[in-house]
Amino acid sequence: MAKTHVSLMLEESAAEMARQAARARRVPVDEYVERLIRADEEVRGTFLAGAQKVLDSFGDLIDGIDGIGEDTRGRPSAPGPLGTVSPPPPPS
Repeated sequence: MAKTHVSLMLEESAAEMARQAARARRVPVDEYVERLIRADEEVRGTFLAGAQKVLDSFGDLIDGIDGIGEDTRGRPSAPGPLGTVSPPPPPS
C-alpha cells in the first residue's frame, strides 16, 4: 500500500504519550497512529451496524412512543410519566 506524509501538531504531553505507547508496542509512532485510526474506524463501523440493527428491530416501536419530540412551542422535550409530555406552564 502506498504511503503518504502527514504532519501532526500535538501538545507535548500527547506526543510523549504517543511515543511511549508506540515504544511499548515496539512500533514506530506513525504505525501506532495508523493502528489507532484503523481501530477507531472499525469500532465506528461496529457501532453503526449495531445501531442499524436496533432501528431495524425496534424502529416502529420507537416511532410510536408518545411524548418524544417537541413541546407546544417547538422545543425539544423529554417524555413525562408513561411517555406523555406535560404541557408547558402558562406564561407569567
